[in-house]
Amino acid sequence: MNKPPFFNHNNSKKNNNMSQEKKFETFEEISSELMSSGDVVCASDEQEFFYKDTDESVPCGEPVGIDLPVYDFDFLKYEIDEDDNSRDANKFSYNASQEYEALINDWIVPKEVKLILFKNIYWRPNYEEE
Repeated sequence: MNKPPFFNHNNSKKNNNMSQEKKFETFEEISSELMSSGDVVCASDEQEFFYKDTDESVPCGEPVGIDLPVYDFDFLKYEIDEDDNSRDANKFSYNASQEYEALINDWIVPKEVKLILFKNIYWRPNYEEE
């Protein structure tokens, strides 16, 4: 079986590592601007967070996930230039830059905050019967 011409077996691992490095750099850049240690959520005395592999409860004080703010960018008004013949990608980049600037300057507040659990954690609330 012939491999596609774009596949280079010798360089595939190197390309994958480069991709992971780029992803890490991007994550680091964004998270350092938008996240703080206060965004990390830790387990409390309530036994409601558990490890997926053992079903044991996560001890109090152990990190279980990250609070991720969700923003509504619909209110941002973008000036539309009828004479602008630039590619849509350039327009998207400009709009994304405005959204990023609004975030880092705290010009908008989140419409909600979602808890994103780490991949080895699950949540099972312990609701008491009344």
